[in-house]
Amino acid sequence: MAIVTGTARHELEVTLPQEILCYFEVVVTGDEVKRGKPDPEPYLTALSKLGVSSDRALVVENAPLGVRAAKAAGICCFAVETSMQCPRLVGAERSFADIISLSEFLLGKPLTL
Repeated sequence: MAIVTGTARHELEVTLPQEILCYFEVVVTGDEVKRGKPDPEPYLTALSKLGVSSDRALVVENAPLGVRAAKAAGICCFAVETSMQCPRLVGAERSFADIISLSEFLLGKPLTL
């Protein structure tokens, strides 16, 4: 799994606890790419680091620029309405009201941390 964010690495490390970051093999931050979202470069960088092709990946996004970047990279994209409603997340293959709904769809059960 990877995190792909426009946030700078030092900000991400302050914001997201290590207890969560440790679940991700790859982290691509905004200060590590030349062109940020909606350009596909951040997602293509993550795919390369993971050694995964775009047809074997899934992006979970919560912002329109991220959805556009995922689609430009050729990756299936699911949107979660954390800060924006479905109409603003156009282009995603599926949209979910929250992370619990997404986990129930993907795993057949609610997410437990």
